[in-house]
Amino acid sequence: MTEVEKARLIVKIDELEREKRSKELKLDDNRSSNRAAWNTYGSELFEEGMEAEELKMADELDRKITYLKDCLRDNRDLKEDSEVLVAKIKGFDGQIETLKILRETDQNTLKWVSFVSSVCSGEQ
Repeated sequence: MTEVEKARLIVKIDELEREKRSKELKLDDNRSSNRAAWNTYGSELFEEGMEAEELKMADELDRKITYLKDCLRDNRDLKEDSEVLVAKIKGFDGQIETLKILRETDQNTLKWVSFVSSVCSGEQ
C-alpha cells in the first residue's frame, strides 16, 4: 500500500469516527427526549424502528472503521485480496451448482424409493 493510500485511509477513518460520534450524540439526544416524553405523557412518542435504524447505522460505521484500521495496520495488498476473494466466490458458485445437481438427483431417487416402498406395502 502506498503512502498516499495510507493517508487516504487515515482521512476516511477520521471522517467515519466523526460521523459515528455525531450519530451517537443524536441517538443520546433522542433517548433523552423519549424518556422525557415517557415521563410526561406515559407513552413513547417515537418510532422504535428509528432507534433500531440508528443503531444499525452505527454498527455499520464501526465495521467500516475496524476494517479500514485492519487494512492500514496489516498493510494489505487490496488487489491481491480482491483477486483471492473473487476466485473463492467463483469456487463457491461452482460448488453450489454441483450441490444443486446432487440434490435434484437425490430428490428424484427418493421419489422412486418412495414409489417402490408404497408398492411393497400394498399402497399402490
